[in-house]
Amino acid sequence: MRRLRQKIFRRILSVLPLSTYSYFLSFLSFFDRDKEFNKNSLTFVLGPNAGGWILEAICRELMVRMSFNSTIFSGPDSLPNSEHYFFSHYSLFLHHLNLKPSLITKKCYVFFTHTNPELTKLEKKGLGALRFCHTVFIMNSKSSQVLSEYGVAEDRLVLAVGAADPEMFTDKNVERRYIGLSQAFYERKNPELILELIKSCPELEFLILGRNWNLWTKFDDLISLKNVRLESPKYTEYPAYYNQMKVFLSLSKIEGGPIPLIESMFCNTVPVVTNTGFASDVIKDGYNGFLLPVEINDVQKIKAIIFKALESDFKTRESVLQYSWDNLSALIEARMKASNE
Repeated sequence: MRRLRQKIFRRILSVLPLSTYSYFLSFLSFFDRDKEFNKNSLTFVLGPNAGGWILEAICRELMVRMSFNSTIFSGPDSLPNSEHYFFSHYSLFLHHLNLKPSLITKKCYVFFTHTNPELTKLEKKGLGALRFCHTVFIMNSKSSQVLSEYGVAEDRLVLAVGAADPEMFTDKNVERRYIGLSQAFYERKNPELILELIKSCPELEFLILGRNWNLWTKFDDLISLKNVRLESPKYTEYPAYYNQMKVFLSLSKIEGGPIPLIESMFCNTVPVVTNTGFASDVIKDGYNGFLLPVEINDVQKIKAIIFKALESDFKTRESVLQYSWDNLSALIEARMKASNE
């Protein structure tokens, strides 16, 4: 009976435009009342294929530091009963809202990283649905304008810049030689520009950390270059690699973070990154790093900034120490507990 009810809810809600969605959502929530839940319970909601994903890692880091009775749920079906729900991606909130309309009466929190430039109708609806959750924790300040355009009230938005472990990522005070990148292969990471830059800088050594570069059609071109080294280390090995970098480089077109920016700065690398994600939240240009325009495509200009970073004496660690998992989890937990008052 419950599965049939969920199927009906999902069928109705999935086809409705956002303008009428809220009315039907409120009506259907009346027929979707929960049984009692455990007080102080928190469910972290992941996608079915989230294993190894950065958002799973974030949820697990938060989970071990918070005082709630926490569980992780990654199934496609209806959620377990809980006092609080933390959705690791905004699309998951819409999916479960369609299955469980009574979520509009629950304490739901969404962790929001970024959107794509070209949004589908479903993605737009997912953004609009965020007006029904208690709080959206935005990973960067740029997201506030995006969400306000979809009707999310300002008082529902809380800036929660990403984090890292300052005890794990430290400055080992060793000799550094690389311009380093820490990113798996994605088109949005701007691999074409990275390849062009490495080709144009034979006097510099580059180190790329991350998976799936072998899937790129130009992978052979990349590894044929004598001034680049590719590694896919275990996460526990990343601090040692960051300590081989003089400069942390990111030329991404779209980011929510990136988290490796904070990790590397804990290790005192000097960042040269495009102004996307939370880059401008953690970097003061010319003070603890350098910001590049997102649309930059001139390798000579990038090269000039890299050399400027190499000549700098920035000690970046102190400038980002507030971005720890302890502080982030405390921020999120305080907001959740305030919802009980």
